[in-house]
Amino acid sequence: MPDPEDQEETCAEEARETRQSRRWRPLSFYLLLAVPIVMLLGLQMAFSLDNPRRFALVLSLLFLFFGVLLVRAVMDLFEIARRRLRDERDSFRETLGEKSFTDALSRRIRERKR
Repeated sequence: MPDPEDQEETCAEEARETRQSRRWRPLSFYLLLAVPIVMLLGLQMAFSLDNPRRFALVLSLLFLFFGVLLVRAVMDLFEIARRRLRDERDSFRETLGEKSFTDALSRRIRERKR
């Protein structure tokens, strides 16, 4: 039978891993999850055509939400691209950009050609 203390540690580790896995998700991911809810709430716009102020308010709020969503998505896109380029540059510097690595690689190639 497993020790209860081990189970507590395991649960704590699982909670930490779950928090860590959620950190990489950008805000736009959660905003995209909210789109169906916002659209359902915006459905009341179809029933308030007789009140122009309410119609304008709901429409303005929808445009504001989708504007924020679009801005955040573009910002996240640039952040992901920047991170990818940085990682590519770092991996190049760690391999082909390092003199000792290229020397060892060229030495191995010469040995195989013999």
